[in-house]
Amino acid sequence: METPANKDLMLNLLSLEDSPRDLEFICEALVQAGFIFKTDRAETGAEFISLLKTGAWDIILADFKLPGYDAFSALEKALEIRPDVPFIVVSGSIGEETAIDLIKKGAVDYVLKDRLERLPFVIRRALDEASQKRARRQAEKDLTANYTLLRIAGETARFGGWSVDLPDYTARWSDTVADIHEMPRGYSPSVKDAINFYAPGWREWISKAFKNCAGNGIPYDQELEILTGTGKQIWVRTNGVAIRDESGTIVKVQGSFQDISEKKRIEEALYDSEAQYRAMIEASPLAIIRNDPDGRIQSWNPAAERIFGWTEKEVLGNLPPYLPKDRIEEFEILRKQVIQGKVLTQVEVNRQRKDGTPIQVNLSTAAIYNKDGGTDGYIAILDDITFRKQAESERHRLITAIEQSDESIIITDPKGLIQYVNPAFERISGYLKKDIQGMTPRILKSGKQDETFYRNLWTTLLAGHTFKGHITNKRKDGSLFTEDASISPVFGTDGRIINFVAVKRDVTAHIQLEAQYQQAQKMESVGQLAGGVAHDFNNMLTIIMSYTQMAMTAVGLSSPIHKDLEQVYKAAQKSADITRQLLAFARRQVVAPKVLDLNETLETMLKMIRRLIGENIELVWHPGTALWTVMADPAQIDQILANLCVNAKDAIDGTGSLIIETANTTFDEAYCRTHPGFVPGRFVRLSVSDTGSGMSKEILERVFEPFFTTKETGKGTGLGLSTVYGIVKQNNGFINVYSEPGKGTTLRIYLPQQAGQTGPAQADEKSQPVEGRGETILVVEDDPAILEVTRKILSFLNYKLLEAATPTQALFLAEEHAGRIDLVLTDMVMPEMSGPDLARRLKTLYPGLKMVFMSGHTADVVSRKEFSDNDIPFIQKPFTFTDISMKIRATLDGRSF
Repeated sequence: METPANKDLMLNLLSLEDSPRDLEFICEALVQAGFIFKTDRAETGAEFISLLKTGAWDIILADFKLPGYDAFSALEKALEIRPDVPFIVVSGSIGEETAIDLIKKGAVDYVLKDRLERLPFVIRRALDEASQKRARRQAEKDLTANYTLLRIAGETARFGGWSVDLPDYTARWSDTVADIHEMPRGYSPSVKDAINFYAPGWREWISKAFKNCAGNGIPYDQELEILTGTGKQIWVRTNGVAIRDESGTIVKVQGSFQDISEKKRIEEALYDSEAQYRAMIEASPLAIIRNDPDGRIQSWNPAAERIFGWTEKEVLGNLPPYLPKDRIEEFEILRKQVIQGKVLTQVEVNRQRKDGTPIQVNLSTAAIYNKDGGTDGYIAILDDITFRKQAESERHRLITAIEQSDESIIITDPKGLIQYVNPAFERISGYLKKDIQGMTPRILKSGKQDETFYRNLWTTLLAGHTFKGHITNKRKDGSLFTEDASISPVFGTDGRIINFVAVKRDVTAHIQLEAQYQQAQKMESVGQLAGGVAHDFNNMLTIIMSYTQMAMTAVGLSSPIHKDLEQVYKAAQKSADITRQLLAFARRQVVAPKVLDLNETLETMLKMIRRLIGENIELVWHPGTALWTVMADPAQIDQILANLCVNAKDAIDGTGSLIIETANTTFDEAYCRTHPGFVPGRFVRLSVSDTGSGMSKEILERVFEPFFTTKETGKGTGLGLSTVYGIVKQNNGFINVYSEPGKGTTLRIYLPQQAGQTGPAQADEKSQPVEGRGETILVVEDDPAILEVTRKILSFLNYKLLEAATPTQALFLAEEHAGRIDLVLTDMVMPEMSGPDLARRLKTLYPGLKMVFMSGHTADVVSRKEFSDNDIPFIQKPFTFTDISMKIRATLDGRSF
């Protein structure tokens, strides 16, 4: 890499970056900037640490976020292993607070990947700073070595030496030091007495500094104040270093002492003068810029930044950036004239702002001379006169802007007669300028606002205030639209109203989107509530179903109460179906998605659907050709179709038709902007239409809410369409409903295209309860009732049990248990840690330990990717006696269930 210090130096660059493409962009930016370098890339934290230890690096470039690793961890290791190597974060996106935190912890800087043009500058600055740090450390070492040569300084410049022998703490002053203190020459104070000469505010500091030097060898150098023997307060500079014998023991502390009162007085005078000069420059409304003889900028006041847009940091040391390319030759001519002694006043020149905007300025400039009569540079004073020059064309530009505005603008006279409308008004309202010239805005009146509204509007305007609000108006074609209006009076020089100006923006689509967003928020809140209720209900159902099934087994088929228990069990099963629907709406059920051909999946359901809807309803099936595949759980597709068909059947009174269709559909962003609710992309559309009674607008607004139903009591739970809604959202799709009273209903579901091979459907497996073989099972469940019923089930199935109410208790039992643990049955959601976290901890004690997870509410804890495999040992609450026996037996035997 080429550096300012040595162009022949090849730099070694260590990159922590998991994207080869991003590293290629970084290297390309460095090559273009003239760097010569060799780079090694680490993709993981382990590779980074290994390279950090073994290589000799000049610069470290680290991405902010990698899988399992981040820049904070990398920075910590870099500071530990290679503290002298500059560390720069190069990230695609990083918040300002995070970046500042990284810099506080030791990073040199950060660069965004879309701003790689900054990277060469940051690297050069980092290398320069590292070089300067090394030079400073070397200088400090040289200074410490030379301190012993300065024990007794000459009396010139009131500079003396002192020493303190250890361990008796006897101090010796040179004559100059005694003179500075206004004490007799030869005076040798104790350390305590010497410290008492310092002004009270400095005594604690000098005492600590001396002790650190004498005890730990830490040198010090400080300017502070003392009180002389006559009580005079003066400024001095003192330093101290530790002297060691051959064994390394500190035997003496010595240093220098200088009266710097005159230096301080001069510094204060210079500071006051500089402060006044700086205040005038800082407060000036004119750009005041100091340049060296070659034209490079040496100072840049706030007015210069305000006028031109560049900060002082951006311009210092550079030629003026505000010069247009066609003005560089002019600049050079003027610069040479000034350096030769010519004073320029009020010269009009063209310049440009940082954003490229051209401006006109008045330039006044004169040379700066040094004490030898030579030129040290020049001062340029610039006044922005652009506004003054452009005032004549302001009216024309204003009219042009109004004509091109997307917002509707109307200007009326004091009586409200229209004098001007812009093209946006014509486009939005449908009225042409020639049609409404001389008319009033009442032509747009829709009747949606009452007379009180318009009375308040005119009261506000005639009082000289601006009216702001939403107004529903009527277009020329009769359609309604809503505008966000700002209407203001315009005053003449005599203070009277001469015009009214209305600036209005069509917000019809925005209001519609806002209403849809509020509806989506409501649905999300209801979903969260439904999911939580289902979770608690599943726990209770697990207890009911398990105890009922065990009681049925215990009493036997011949018992008179067996049929009663069967009714209890069936009721619990129906309740479990409701909780599954709630979980589907809340998108919290565990699913097993596969790549599906939707036509094939639906065709397997058609025979059942025909029986479901009855002979009086005609079923029409229109499968799309060359249908794209989708990723979904086949059982969920069946659930969607069954719910939609049942709803359609209930909506048809007597005879009618039910039409099921599929097709490929693509939406672009332009289409979605004009169709709220649609999403850009490639989708497979499933449409279910009926010729039933249809729905009103009020019903459509609530159609996906759980427990909302228009059916008679006992004929519907109100969960059908809410379940469909949840399933579609869980599969990253969207759904639209089209319906009018008496004209039937069409529901269109859009599932995103998924490339891949379709998988075979998995057959249901029916099995009987299977007993254990005496294996030991550790059960972890924080609900006492669930723990109790699980214990009874597993004991009944001939398993040995270890019971834990918390993960901590489970870890303790696992560590203390002397025998073998064959399997762990654990809840997913527990107060101390989740089921998967507990499993990872237990497997460190028992490698290969088999696990079965159980929960009534899993989507917030287990990622879809982690639990989308059918072979994952998971059982959903509520589970039956048979389910749990089969799941545990299959897991112990290494089979899937």
